[in-house]
Amino acid sequence: MKLNKVLALALSGVMAVSMLAGCSGNPANGEQGDNQGEVVVDANDISKGVAAYIDDVPAYVTFEGDANLTKALDYVVEFANVEDMLGGYFEGGLKIVEDWNDGENDLQERLETAVDTTGVKVWNIGSIGILNAAEDNTVSIPDAKAAQLYVASGVIKGNALNTLVAESIEGLIETYIHTIDENAGDNDVGLYDHSYTISISTSVKTVEGMSVTFVAVEAVRESVRH
Repeated sequence: MKLNKVLALALSGVMAVSMLAGCSGNPANGEQGDNQGEVVVDANDISKGVAAYIDDVPAYVTFEGDANLTKALDYVVEFANVEDMLGGYFEGGLKIVEDWNDGENDLQERLETAVDTTGVKVWNIGSIGILNAAEDNTVSIPDAKAAQLYVASGVIKGNALNTLVAESIEGLIETYIHTIDENAGDNDVGLYDHSYTISISTSVKTVEGMSVTFVAVEAVRESVRH
């Protein structure tokens, strides 16, 4: 009889330990485990990598990835005639696609349509002329979006590509204005604070072992009245 009691107590102890072990393996209160809920980094997004190579990024300029930009770029690249592009033209670094005439197949126009830009360019979306025109007799300013397509040899990768993009857009960002002041243009003082989000995506297209890297730079301006 005593032996049965001892066996029963031992079995109860084993069950209790098993239950505790099972509970410790599942986060309480619906919390996710260490491998759940992690942010998946898009390998084709180099926004943060480029930002690291730009000195003194203004506080009103943010670098963030945009999955929709990557999808749009992948779509545009389907129309690219890589064989015509390869001829050594893109070996010197990063170039604006508008500098290259693709006949009726306007890749830049396709990109602007795909991301639904608002008629401005990345080099003037934050310029004094554009902002003065927007603020003149305007109660509210809608957000603006611009996108520009660049291209480089596919052998340029990683930090080298990030550096080339940073060198190409650093000057643009310096022209972006946060608030118009009395010395900046026709308006005495701007009515809005302007902030900008920069997204940069890449897409590689390879033909017969030769590759070209397309780079899409998107700038979104948000304007908030004082």
